[in-house]
Amino acid sequence: MSKRFFLILLLIFAVNIAHAEQEIYFTNVLPGGYAEKTIELNSTPVNITVEGQDWVKADVQDLNLKIIVSPPDSSVPGNYTSSIKINYYVIDKPMTTSVQQTAKIPVFIGITTDRVEQARVAELEVMDSDEKSPIRVTMSIENNGNLPIEPEIGLVIFSMNSQEILNYSLKVPSINATQTWEGLVAIPHNLSKGRYLANLTLSSNGVLLRRQLSEFNIVDKLPEAETNKTLNDPPAVPLSTSFFLLVWAIIAIVIIWSFAKRISRIRN
Repeated sequence: MSKRFFLILLLIFAVNIAHAEQEIYFTNVLPGGYAEKTIELNSTPVNITVEGQDWVKADVQDLNLKIIVSPPDSSVPGNYTSSIKINYYVIDKPMTTSVQQTAKIPVFIGITTDRVEQARVAELEVMDSDEKSPIRVTMSIENNGNLPIEPEIGLVIFSMNSQEILNYSLKVPSINATQTWEGLVAIPHNLSKGRYLANLTLSSNGVLLRRQLSEFNIVDKLPEAETNKTLNDPPAVPLSTSFFLLVWAIIAIVIIWSFAKRISRIRN
């Protein structure tokens, strides 16, 4: 087997090292509006540049590439394009040298004057609590429109025989277009130990996004790990499995290359 063959294999396995998506689409962006998307990189880039519209920005934090679109108020409705150029390193010869490669991610933006208010509730749950801790409601809200939204949580708690005990409402921080808000909301209470019903509603500007009926418990004492959770815990960023697959692929190629080299010597 030739060294060129192994280099080709390495480059094939390295395609995923730069980015997880080949194209990025933004639709229904308002003039003067805002939109963002985040993709996970599988390797730290050398540098990133944006080509095309000067109101398209790219920012890298850890291995997360955030692409931000914020067209000016004077933008004319229509379709626009840009691209994100990423420079990164690919191994040339196993365990010796590396070659800098460039990947481009096309970005397509559709600008409109149509105002879209739309959101999706990905998670809404009332968690068990104890008599000394607040009731905790976890949620994940995705703003799929092009306008900021200000969701409001409504919580009505009933006893198991349907007697209303507590009525509570809370405003969630404003969520920009295309952003996702994940949080843990703490609600004070004076409930005694027992099982309860919770009627949860989530609305924005008077529009009901979701209604859910749940059961939860007030117990003597929660486990310490549960009570240590705080408001708005940031979501964990998963490690990239593609990166580990790439490492194992490179190791496998090196082993095969060494084995093939030994066989070649024996034949000669």
